[in-house]
Amino acid sequence: MNPESSEESKQQLLHTEEQVAQLLISKRMSFDMVNQCFDRIVEQANRPQSIDSCSPLLSLLLDAACQVDCIERKENPNKRWNGRVERDLRKKLFVLGYGIRIEDVQKKDAIRSITGEKDYF
Repeated sequence: MNPESSEESKQQLLHTEEQVAQLLISKRMSFDMVNQCFDRIVEQANRPQSIDSCSPLLSLLLDAACQVDCIERKENPNKRWNGRVERDLRKKLFVLGYGIRIEDVQKKDAIRSITGEKDYF
């Protein structure tokens, strides 16, 4: 048995946002899981990602997340889905285009909320 053929048989190629959206629902993926997929795609890309220039795979993930976000909560069997996944990922992609890591910004905001520190411009 050829090990490469068994590896290829485990891989699926998803062509449409409907296929990806169905997978997000059926696998009951949470925001954290989709966020990890997003981060992995960005890490594996050979070029910087931004709103204006993102990989087709990343675009497919964002469009599928939007499709799942639009499903009414009572009709979506995936109760882990919070309905704001696409918005949060697009915001993350936007700041990536400017070389900002959103996790760093959120961490600073959390510290400011605890210490009461304010920005002075």
